[in-house]
Amino acid sequence: MTDRCTRLSELPAEAREILDYERRGILATIDEHGRPHAVPVCYVVSGDEILTPIDAKPKSGRTLGRRRNLERDPKATFLVDRWDEDWSKLGWVMARGTARLEPAGRADEALAARYPQYRDVLVGSEVISIQPNDIVWWLWR
Repeated sequence: MTDRCTRLSELPAEAREILDYERRGILATIDEHGRPHAVPVCYVVSGDEILTPIDAKPKSGRTLGRRRNLERDPKATFLVDRWDEDWSKLGWVMARGTARLEPAGRADEALAARYPQYRDVLVGSEVISIQPNDIVWWLWR
């Protein structure tokens, strides 16, 4: 079953469960050449926003591509899928919208609660906040 809405708070329980239970999302932005740029990310849902940190894990030392991309073009797509060998449990949620960079403070506790690793690794100084305006989901039924 596929359906859509415009706010995370409008998701039916089965689709919201995917966001709440799964541990990894994929953040897609648009690079300087107009190409999709997709990276796996940690995330939390806060109200009708999805927050993903720009954390202190080892990076290349350059400004991250996702950060550069969002500074130039704030359009973003966020995807979370539920995989299982039992295909009757498959599902995904894709949220398209606008993203902005914000101070990380409001997401620190939620990220540490969701990902114990963040109790030992600094969340970082910024999060990407995605405000979806088109949410599509699919559930096997």
